[in-house]
Amino acid sequence: MNPHIFELTPFTVVGYTSRHAKENMKNTADAPTFWNTINLDYGPILTKLYDAFPKSKHCEISMCYNVDENTGEFTYILGRGIDNPADLINIEPGMTRIDITGGLYAIFSTPPVFDSYIKAAQDTWNEIFLNWLPQSEFEYDETRHDFEYHDERDHGKYFGGKLQIDICIPIRQREEEIRKSQLRTGG
Repeated sequence: MNPHIFELTPFTVVGYTSRHAKENMKNTADAPTFWNTINLDYGPILTKLYDAFPKSKHCEISMCYNVDENTGEFTYILGRGIDNPADLINIEPGMTRIDITGGLYAIFSTPPVFDSYIKAAQDTWNEIFLNWLPQSEFEYDETRHDFEYHDERDHGKYFGGKLQIDICIPIRQREEEIRKSQLRTGG
């Protein structure tokens, strides 16, 4: 698993939220198993978001936040990434705005698959948290949002019709790695 590590430019997510509960819910990593349990008609919601924000590039964001680990309750947003400030005047009542502050992120692409990518997403989330993150020089930065990024690959426009998404994890260098780096550079 080789993510792209880079400084993400801050951007805004605007979308529709709903409150849910799922046993053992801790973060967005637990969401793919939740997707199959909700009755949400994504098409009309996304059409409304694309019509409202025509100047921003194609980008859908799904994210869970405000997770209560004791009850399993969380907020889910199905939104649109807004990268053109002129679109922000089109936010309507009932829409939620979340500002992604940017910073250091590890971006993982799910393997391209023909069918639903829910299993591929869940497997990728698990691989990130169970294997990659514990063995990397980075740790999860809980002060920022993790999210799933859906672009044209999510619609089968590439890879011969296969579907793919990105999983974006906020990270920071582990304290011991910072100390090692300071010792190497004499800082």
